[in-house]
Amino acid sequence: MNTLHTVPNRFLFLVLSFVFWFSHFIYVPILSPYLESMGGDYTFIGIVLGSYGLMQFLFRLPFGIFSDLVKVRKPFIIFGMVVSTLSCMTFALTDSLGWILLSRSLAGVAAATWVAFTILFSSYFAERDLHRAMGSISFAVVTAQLLGMMVSGYIVDEWGWHAPFWIGGTLGLAGIVLSLFIFETKERVQREPVKLKELVSVMREPVLLKVSFLSILAHSIIFTTMFGFTPT
Repeated sequence: MNTLHTVPNRFLFLVLSFVFWFSHFIYVPILSPYLESMGGDYTFIGIVLGSYGLMQFLFRLPFGIFSDLVKVRKPFIIFGMVVSTLSCMTFALTDSLGWILLSRSLAGVAAATWVAFTILFSSYFAERDLHRAMGSISFAVVTAQLLGMMVSGYIVDEWGWHAPFWIGGTLGLAGIVLSLFIFETKERVQREPVKLKELVSVMREPVLLKVSFLSILAHSIIFTTMFGFTPT
């Protein structure tokens, strides 16, 4: 890729990544109190909160494998932005607990496309700079999460429960437009897609299993407390 075109491509992608995660996290701190105010009991609130992770569990690996097979990432990114926007808009337009469950599930489907974001962004860098790529996009993500969660309560105080969803949906629409302009090289990388047998052997790797188990524990704590029931 021409170096002159790399910087604007990277910047646009980081802005898109920020918008993607900001629209996801702007309502996270108020979600469980909102569900409680709607009459949802703690069991139902837990199901709604868990649906986000369940959808990622079901879709992230298939999205990654399929994007490898077709050797394109941009359509998955556009799809992720569309589903993310649809999730926020459904939250904003409905008051039904059933629709709220669907909305949060859609957010999980959208988050599952993140694998395509990271792969495409890393293609903007030489192999020796991949750590820089991951550091840059991680910074955009955590900044979006931090700012989204910081302003969430204030927005609800000023404009009501649905305001964060409207803001997230509006930003999502802007993100859809931005996603149409991200760069993906026309040159297809000639690489053998992962075989099922190889995938199973990787999944059975003892070190990977141990690290994955620790990650499960860490995420369980986070999503049970600060992303879950602590706000209630």
